[in-house]
Amino acid sequence: MESKWIKRVVLLALLGLLLIFSFLLRIMYIENTKIIAPIRADARSYVVLALNLAEHHVYSSAKFPAYSDTAEQWPPGFPLLMSFIYSASKSFGGFYWTTLLIQSFLGALTALLSFYLARRMLPDPWAFLLACAVSVSPFMVVISAYLLTETLFTFLLILSLLLLIMAREQDSFVLHALAGLAMGLCILTRPAIAAFPVIWFAAFALYDHGGNLRRSVLCGLLFIVLSFSFQTGWSLWRRSLVASPSSDQIKKLVLLGSYPDLIFKDAQMRGYPYLEDPSFNKYLRSYPSVISHIESDFRLEPMRYFLWYLRKPLYLWSGNDLSLDGLNFYPVSKSWFDTNPAMGALKKTFQSIQPYLFLVAFLGGGVLFFYPGKSRSMPDKVYAFKVCFVLLFEYTLMFIVLAPVPRYAIPLVPVMYLLALFVIYNSLKPLKKRLSWKPFSS
Repeated sequence: MESKWIKRVVLLALLGLLLIFSFLLRIMYIENTKIIAPIRADARSYVVLALNLAEHHVYSSAKFPAYSDTAEQWPPGFPLLMSFIYSASKSFGGFYWTTLLIQSFLGALTALLSFYLARRMLPDPWAFLLACAVSVSPFMVVISAYLLTETLFTFLLILSLLLLIMAREQDSFVLHALAGLAMGLCILTRPAIAAFPVIWFAAFALYDHGGNLRRSVLCGLLFIVLSFSFQTGWSLWRRSLVASPSSDQIKKLVLLGSYPDLIFKDAQMRGYPYLEDPSFNKYLRSYPSVISHIESDFRLEPMRYFLWYLRKPLYLWSGNDLSLDGLNFYPVSKSWFDTNPAMGALKKTFQSIQPYLFLVAFLGGGVLFFYPGKSRSMPDKVYAFKVCFVLLFEYTLMFIVLAPVPRYAIPLVPVMYLLALFVIYNSLKPLKKRLSWKPFSS
């Protein structure tokens, strides 16, 4: 009994130190990196939306100040958070640095939540290894320095996954509701994850009911309804401004994703073919024109385009973003990963192993996912693994259609690391015990 108490105290102390270390690491990166014009492109739109919300109580990305709402395509989750921060700040500079501090703390909390998520599937030492990887991963560190959705989205996603898995463990309506609310905020921040609640319901609530289908369906419906509650309200509000609010974002991502390696002609313009191709906006006029253009390209060079769409998942998880250094989203005049040898080695290591970890998680996870269980009812550990794998699988396959910009994979990095560790752990057990392969055994 005393030994267990000591282990618990030691574990809590280690997690506390990891939380502090993760936070300070992100602050150090922000302090030692010089981003050239950080309020640009998407970041500028989010900041203007936040300022207009805070100052004039309107939702508009029109030049600040704006005095009327517009049916924006930008989801409101992140601008809402920044508007609260701006309202509490005394100056724009205070707002900017407070936002970065909050993002750094959310990034540190994500590492901590990753431990508790991994604990559902792995022994504590392996779960702590995952938390350390999430803490120091350059991909997870970098996002704290940008006024973009990645940090908030990642935190909400891991929180929702953890609550959803705990809800099943404890058979709790309350936890299903909390998981739904967290997922609702997640979708409100980045709608790309909106398909997951529906897929989860079909894959688990209707199948893994433990003999009580009615209760399982009720919990599942509660999760789904709350998951879409915020987004539904947002969509209705947009329709009150414009009868049929349009968004070119999906069309643009589908069209952009049709360019092999996201290049039109000049490799230096990777990720920006629309700046080179004079016909890009013409194709973008409607979905039929986008599809017609893609079909035309396939007919001209079928093998080239077939191979491109086939390797899109690897491109998404390449760990090499569109920027010059493959890591920072916007141009930098100085990066801590370049000026500090230890951080440089860390960056090189994580970028090098990222595609291989993804293959282990995706392919090895696929094998484990379809490994036959002993009964229809899934143990909690298996359920946790399968929920995480379904999320990774669905999110990755979505980018076979869309543009596989590596930055978009970052929010799922903790889940991908977890699945890779889970596969490695289950692969090493037979070697250690010299027994036949038994996934999910204790």
